[in-house]
Amino acid sequence: MTILIYAAIGLSIAAIVISYNTVRIRSFRLKGLYPEPGQATMQHVEKLNKTLAIKAYREVHGVSLKQAKEAIENIVNAA
Repeated sequence: MTILIYAAIGLSIAAIVISYNTVRIRSFRLKGLYPEPGQATMQHVEKLNKTLAIKAYREVHGVSLKQAKEAIENIVNAA
């Protein structure tokens, strides 16, 4: 029973985080700060904060989360 409660709480938190990120990205798109799906370029990646840059990098290059994170960290460290 306790495991089910923890699972429900975990799923609720995950849903809230996903909803928040979706709203946040939609807001950035309306302001012209984040590209539409399929429209990301390396110029977008260079302008975005680290989290959004990783998402855009994944979209541009079709790589895994780990590969995108490493690439963005290399870009940030090179600057």
